[in-house]
Parts: sequence; structure tokens; C-alpha cells
Amino acid sequence: MTTDGGGDSDGSDGWRLDAAERQLDAEVIRVAPGGEYTSPAPEAGDLLLYVTAGSGHLECGSRLEAVDPGCVTWVPPGARHTLTAGAEGLGFLAVRAQPTPSTPPPPPGRDGTGPSGGEPACLLHRVCARCGRLAPQVADRYCAQCGDPLPS
Repeated sequence: MTTDGGGDSDGSDGWRLDAAERQLDAEVIRVAPGGEYTSPAPEAGDLLLYVTAGSGHLECGSRLEAVDPGCVTWVPPGARHTLTAGAEGLGFLAVRAQPTPSTPPPPPGRDGTGPSGGEPACLLHRVCARCGRLAPQVADRYCAQCGDPLPS
């Protein structure tokens, strides 16, 4: 989570999700009284806006809509939008789908190497058949507790 309390040149400040593993992108934006927030680019997908405080209006294409606390509105893909705050300012939550990569990363190799590194998910080759102890090292060939050979 990131908080930006310093205020931007457009008179807004807010909060934004910054976790890498998520499917939603969300931010809370506050616009100073009489200020404006204009989307930096056309929306790539659907955008849901929920007004949390204050009042003002939303301009989206040819649509002009009054907004106040509790108001939920939708901005379609490809649209730009501007929110103008009233005399008491405007606070809103913007939620959109997180863009997904066009191709997933390849899975790690059978030997535990690959893009995500680490070891293979199955560790049965390191479990002693006699006592059930897990060998601490990948290269171990014998159980450290009972001395039996580990499965190959």
C-alpha cells in the first residue's frame, strides 16, 4: 500500500495498492475544493468509481453526472474522464482490473531451476523410507538420522 499525502499538481492526493500479486488495481483519490482530477490516459478496461466524501461532477465523453457520497458510477473501456470537486472537495475510490501479461511465465525446470528458482514441489526423493526424516540438503544420498539410502 502506498500513501501519497503530499498532493499532486492537479490538487489531488490519495492511496494506491502496490502489492505485486493482485488482480485488482485500486486507489483512493482526494481532490481539493474546486479542483479537478483528469484520467492520465484512456481506460484500458472497465473502471468503477465510488464517491466516499464531498460532491462534484463527473464528465465522461458527452455524459455529465452529479456525484455525491455513496454514488457508484462506471467508466467504459477507452474513455477518459474528469472529476471536478465541489466546495467541500471530493473523495473517491477507483477500482479497475489489473492488466494481465499476454503469456504466462514458463514453469520452473524439473531440477528446480528456472524463472522462479527454488526446488521442485515434490520432495519425496529426500524423505527416508525407514524413519520418514526429510534430508536437509538436495545432494544428500543417505538419511542423517538412520543412515539408510534415500530414494533416487
